[in-house]
Amino acid sequence: ASIDTTGREAVNEHAKRQPLVLVPNHRSYFDCLILSWLFYQNFLVPPHIVGRENMAFGPFGFLFRRAGAFFMRRKLDDPLYKEVFRAYVSYLVREGFTQEFFIEGARSRTGKSLAPRMGILSWDVEAFLRSRRRDLLFVPIGITYERLVEEGSMVDELEGAEKTDESMLGLVRARRFLRSRFGSVHIHFDEPISLAQALGTRREAFHEPASEDVERDKRRFIESLAYRIVERINWSLAANSTSVAASVLLGHPYRGMRRSEFVRRMQWTVELLRAQHVRLTGPLEGDEGDYRDSLSFLANASLVHIEDDPRGEIVYFDETRRRALDIYRNAIAHYLATPSFAARALLGECSRKQLEEDVERAQSIFEHEFFAARSDERRGDTARVLAHFARKGWARERDGLWRATEDGEPFLRSLSEQTRGLIEVYAAVCDVVLEQGGALSRKELTRLATARFERARMLGEAERSEALNPTTLANALDWLVRAQVVVREDRKSVV
Repeated sequence: ASIDTTGREAVNEHAKRQPLVLVPNHRSYFDCLILSWLFYQNFLVPPHIVGRENMAFGPFGFLFRRAGAFFMRRKLDDPLYKEVFRAYVSYLVREGFTQEFFIEGARSRTGKSLAPRMGILSWDVEAFLRSRRRDLLFVPIGITYERLVEEGSMVDELEGAEKTDESMLGLVRARRFLRSRFGSVHIHFDEPISLAQALGTRREAFHEPASEDVERDKRRFIESLAYRIVERINWSLAANSTSVAASVLLGHPYRGMRRSEFVRRMQWTVELLRAQHVRLTGPLEGDEGDYRDSLSFLANASLVHIEDDPRGEIVYFDETRRRALDIYRNAIAHYLATPSFAARALLGECSRKQLEEDVERAQSIFEHEFFAARSDERRGDTARVLAHFARKGWARERDGLWRATEDGEPFLRSLSEQTRGLIEVYAAVCDVVLEQGGALSRKELTRLATARFERARMLGEAERSEALNPTTLANALDWLVRAQVVVREDRKSVV
């Protein structure tokens, strides 16, 4: 596989002056290997990587440790074990070693970013507060794969199969497959986040033995920093031909379309992404026009098929590939979220104020699905999206009301479908809460919501089967907790 990087040179310069903490997204167990290789190739000391103990298998565990990796148990229920790790992280910060950890904790199986885990981040912050370091730089990193080696196992797990343990044989096979038919990898190193600047005048207050109020403020600071990092990771991801094609195919009401229509919708989507200043991979930009290479890659990967027809070639996918396509579509789902919510409003009619309120409400509900950087100028906000729709002639204002044009309706309808599955899953969870009432365990609520969703599919009330997965169900429940519709009594039960 070819590896394309952006922003690496700036990180190289930062590494010469201040200690770095690399914080990439986590989609593949190749993530850490690729970053270590890049550092080694650029004459930088590879990072010390925090990994789960499941990756310490066979001789690779021995090699990873010699390369700087150290492994943690999944549960830190032994106080002494936990304190040893805290001390080691503190040592790395104090001595200025480059670190790397995955803030999502585990690999995402859906292709979307997971909510951040605070553990390692809080240890780094505490270690910095106790040190004499002038600064500690967190580097958000977006890694985008044209195709994931773990695609098959991810689909199996989303469909209910048990997670398989990593093994030496699996890694060797995956490495061979990556070289032969898994395309390119794009890595963007975002501008580092200065911990000293983020702390500001709070550094001294947080360092001293603190009252409960100060400790609460510190926890809030760490949580805010964690979400800021995840947002920056999300907006570092590049759009590639696989993710754009997946969004085009899943936004269509049928499994197939004419090749000419597929190309036209690819062009529309790329234009929309550009309007939001989304980074595009080199292969995607180089294939603009007929997207011949993109289709060839997708066909060779069995993600799509191309069939001859007297009226023009047909591009289609097998129903069994729906979840795989959803994984790739989810790599850019956060870029399509605001356009999707806006398109949903424009397919009716609404004032600009109503449209902005609808989009803002949807962003709040689905906050943990997309981690939109609301304060970031790079965010695809409603005004920018609406301006693009108007410029393309897809939406028009008349008598103070906005609505889709006849020419724009097909694409806006396709955009509206990008978030339909999420709405269907959240609706199923809400229905169960309203129907059941009383105390329910998280496990029982998830089981009932899954059954409710499947019944809705039988009745034609839900159509997007690929949207149903444990992560989205958990996010829907967490939203109800944040909205104070339900109360969490402990980690396993809700009321």
